[in-house]
Amino acid sequence: MKRKLNCLIVAVSLLLSNNVVWGAETTITVPQTVTATENTNEENQLEVLTEQEITPEQEASPQPTEEPSLPSEEPEQPSYIKGDQIILTLDKNTATVNGNPYTLNTAPIAIEGRTYLPLRFIVDQVLQAELKWEPEKGTITVTKEGKEIVVTIGQTTALVDGVAVNLDAPPIVKNGSTLLPLRFMSDHFNISITYDKATKMITLTGPDKGPNTKPIAGFTFSKPSYVAGQVVSATSTSYDPDGHKLVDKLWSVVGEKTLTNKELSNMFKTPRAGVYTIGLQVQDQYGLWSDWTYQEITILPNEAPVITYLGTEKKEYAQGEDIRYQFFYNNEDWEAITNQKWTYRKEGEPVSKAILGKPDALFTEGTYIISLQLDDAYGNRSELVETSVHITDEVVKKELAFRFTEGHVGDIIDNYQGFNYRDYKDIEVLNKTTVPGTMLMSDSPEVVSREGILYRDSIKGAGRILLHHINNFSEMSTMGGNKRLVIVAENKTAVPVTVNLSNKTIRGPVNDILYLGQKMLNDYLTGSGTETITLAPGEKQYIYDSGTKWIKGSCISGLMDVNTTGDVTFTIASVSAWSTLSSMDGMELFLKEVHPRGTFDTTGINYSIVLDGSIPEKLLIGTGEEEWVKGYDALSNEPAQNKGNFGVSYYITITAKEDTGIILNPRADMFRGAIEWQNMGVYNIPTVGNIYSNTAKAVSLGTIKAGETKTIEYMLPNGSSAPVLLGFIPASYWDN
Repeated sequence: MKRKLNCLIVAVSLLLSNNVVWGAETTITVPQTVTATENTNEENQLEVLTEQEITPEQEASPQPTEEPSLPSEEPEQPSYIKGDQIILTLDKNTATVNGNPYTLNTAPIAIEGRTYLPLRFIVDQVLQAELKWEPEKGTITVTKEGKEIVVTIGQTTALVDGVAVNLDAPPIVKNGSTLLPLRFMSDHFNISITYDKATKMITLTGPDKGPNTKPIAGFTFSKPSYVAGQVVSATSTSYDPDGHKLVDKLWSVVGEKTLTNKELSNMFKTPRAGVYTIGLQVQDQYGLWSDWTYQEITILPNEAPVITYLGTEKKEYAQGEDIRYQFFYNNEDWEAITNQKWTYRKEGEPVSKAILGKPDALFTEGTYIISLQLDDAYGNRSELVETSVHITDEVVKKELAFRFTEGHVGDIIDNYQGFNYRDYKDIEVLNKTTVPGTMLMSDSPEVVSREGILYRDSIKGAGRILLHHINNFSEMSTMGGNKRLVIVAENKTAVPVTVNLSNKTIRGPVNDILYLGQKMLNDYLTGSGTETITLAPGEKQYIYDSGTKWIKGSCISGLMDVNTTGDVTFTIASVSAWSTLSSMDGMELFLKEVHPRGTFDTTGINYSIVLDGSIPEKLLIGTGEEEWVKGYDALSNEPAQNKGNFGVSYYITITAKEDTGIILNPRADMFRGAIEWQNMGVYNIPTVGNIYSNTAKAVSLGTIKAGETKTIEYMLPNGSSAPVLLGFIPASYWDN
């Protein structure tokens, strides 16, 4: 690789005594962090899902993140160092140093029969000396290991260790770079110089540097043991007896399978409790590696937090009154609490009916059980602790009034009175249109237990791809490695085709399907950049590959927008760890099972509504066959229905005559999703937890003021169920 040099090109003496010992200490900080497991329903997931997710089991122990830098057999070590060789060419600004290319600011030149070389280049690359430029005097001083050369621009006299020496021509400055006569370098810098007239090539060879002694690796830990999760600091005491620079290192964690990596932090992030043997090896600037040196480190267990007290400031609160909580806990003083898991339920209800979240107010008379658990940074969770609070018959504020004036988008509306939102008046849709586009949907079979083609069809122009699959491969079938979920784009035409992938959002693998569906949808609505690929005629490319982290029981869910300049065939398949693009030819085509799949001609539905403003109204979405988008199954040539309209965006433009609160009321068995208020933001619905089989519960979507027109984008989340009801409640009903 070429490097641009700033050539203030200066004179220097080769000053070749190399007895300086490199011994500077370098502190290497190794952060230990633990991500929360993703198969939970907590309000704060600690790890953002990416396409390269690690499972909690993999994260729990040291893992290598790159191949070892050294081969398994010890390489031949450079034990004798020859002199540096530098090749320059007259009037050219390219050079090589020991075979490595460099680019000069100023080329070597010939003036009146004398050859001049760039001094800065020689100082830096041959002598590795220090240079001092004094512009007011026009002098350049080069020093190394107590020896000194001073030259002056325009002067034919130089000082070598204080002794005057004549030059056959003075140093000059050209293009801001200092150049020195070739003969002076040859006579005083202990450099052998040859010149080839035919090629104008100048070869500089320094004296041999002699035997090379191995560097000495060394390091210490600041203390003999750490608690798991605590930052581990290793201080390197490595040095080179010859004074050579140390340019590389390898760390190792010794075990049944010894791991090596350039950074200890890459493979020693979250070790379990135990005694570990850590090794270090260093390399000098000439490629010579040290022997390994080892130290033992003890990692002590990280104990879970202990909640010592949970309560409220008072035992009784009115309906709609702010509830104030207090809790105390014990934990390592250096470790953060990363998550608080609150739940609440009415006294007498089973724990399974508890609602996830901390209630800031309650709205029905009775006694409630409040519970709390704490997660620490290492991933430990405390024991559950409960307290109770009594809500009186006094009313400070009704639930809807509280949620629409003091609450937040995503708050759960408990509706303990059991009001049926279906009793709201059906809203009149003024205008309904569809957004055309080819959507490929792969969700059947949803649970995959063998290799094959899950879905395949083509898109030309605008479209969308949706996938949702759970790994159920047997242990026997994964003995050669875990299976992969892939999407392949193929150009079967005779001309190149460009494919633009936007809002590409594929998340997992994780076990919590509802959380996964919400996370994927939130990221999709938030949006991302465009990925562009060009497919030559007949070419195939992976546009997604899960790798072998798709383990049994885990789900991968994804959505992306597609735009192509021609016909492109997309294949979603479950394949082996070693499968290639060519080996996918002739794979089994899966039959459709209970979940929907197919090719559909609609990616969005536009609704335009004007609210009455005098009474609550409702809009049902995803209710039945009349609304479900229809298409075909390209693998079976049968008609298909997108039951629930997964992957279809609903753009609902609302005009309000009065201040209006908006709710989302799931009408099926499970729901956890996200919505976007256009030009305002994306919100999780609900913010915390899920809604299971309870049509009395609703989620606040916020408010719209009188006279405003706003647009909500809604999509049924993967893993959730349709239909849902949107309720529009004018302010005059918030206290009803």
